[in-house]
Amino acid sequence: MLDSIPILNPVQTLQLSILLETVHELTADSISEWHQPLAEEIHAATSSIERLMVSANQQALVGELVQKMQEKQQVILNTLCPPLKVLQKLAESGHLNDAQKATLLIKLGKTYDLLTQWDIALDQFYQALDYCKDDLSQKAMVLKAIGRIKSKHRDFGEANKQYQASLAIYEEIEELYWVAQLYINMGWNEFQSDNYSAAEENYNKALSIAQSTEGAERLIADVHMNFAILATVRGDFQPALSYYETSVEAYTLIDDERGLAHVHYNMAMLCVDLKQWQDAGAFYQKSLEYAQKLMNLYLMGHIYLSYTELALKLSDLELAQGCCMHAIKTFGLLGSQSQLADAYKFAGQVQHRRKNWSKADIFFRRSIETAVECKSRLNQAEAQYEYALCLLDNPQPDKEKARDQLNEAMKIFTELEAKADIDNTQAALDRIAESQKATAPRRRFTRINQKIA
Repeated sequence: MLDSIPILNPVQTLQLSILLETVHELTADSISEWHQPLAEEIHAATSSIERLMVSANQQALVGELVQKMQEKQQVILNTLCPPLKVLQKLAESGHLNDAQKATLLIKLGKTYDLLTQWDIALDQFYQALDYCKDDLSQKAMVLKAIGRIKSKHRDFGEANKQYQASLAIYEEIEELYWVAQLYINMGWNEFQSDNYSAAEENYNKALSIAQSTEGAERLIADVHMNFAILATVRGDFQPALSYYETSVEAYTLIDDERGLAHVHYNMAMLCVDLKQWQDAGAFYQKSLEYAQKLMNLYLMGHIYLSYTELALKLSDLELAQGCCMHAIKTFGLLGSQSQLADAYKFAGQVQHRRKNWSKADIFFRRSIETAVECKSRLNQAEAQYEYALCLLDNPQPDKEKARDQLNEAMKIFTELEAKADIDNTQAALDRIAESQKATAPRRRFTRINQKIA
């Protein structure tokens, strides 16, 4: 399973180092001339962050102990809060010019972003916009950062609005790498909003630009992976496999471990759809190795869900329940509502198999409610489909309620052009009409996009 996980991952540690380096650069020549209390506060703040970075990464936590990790991460955040506020105070002081204020606020925003304190990060980025009006490249970067956080909040419309504003600037200053990246970001948001045609259009624009841009090999790999995800959801498995193979070759050439972690996970998902269980297990293992190396909790949570499915396939319900509960804790820690909806759905399936009807009912309803709250329509439909099967298998089957769930799921699957799901749902409806046993559960996981820049 998982090896020990440092409380601060390498990316967070690196960002804190960048923040401290920026502060040192901004204050090196003039801090001795400032009001002494502020100078002392800044020195104490930077020293506190430095000590924390050392001590945080000398302690390791076992992956299964998610609650302990959550508690210790909260201690880290609580300890970081005072010194980071001092650095915010520096940004608001009269000792820095506008360009320096923008630089510091952006670094603070990135730091809060990586610490998953997104509301505070947004505040830093919005403030930075006021000070970087004359630096178009910097302004475009800030707008892109705001778009990323809006996307994390699943406010995809507002996210793409920010991306469009950023894209217009990057086009004006001819920074084509970031133009292509933004088309990928907007395409992913359209995909998450179930606008598959719009997603495909954005991906095509990104690919065209990236192929003619020097140094954009990673973006080309990203686009091919996103095309594969889109093809998989549409049920076009052979084109999906071809896209994934192209993506693996590209990520390998540039030694992009994050991309390789994601693409191997997604290839495992495709093998699940194709019922190639041994290949799926091999791809999960490759993805897990990369995820552990990168300490990517988000991906690890998905792999726990994947192990849940394999355990269900092997009828190992103890393993399935343990993996699924860990996934729920992990995604709860990360605040990932869409993934929580998935995890609740699988918990419902485990209880369905255990014939714990009341517990299964609770998990399925929680999955549907969570999916509705975070506007994840595909998750909603999948949970409704699984819930219907559970209702039909109950010793006292509720066919009317099951039919309602299937009809609702069918509407969404039809709108999303999800061919395999449409077929499964229709088969379940037909069997209700024929008073036959419901079809076998369809278990599916969310594909993972390469980390959006």
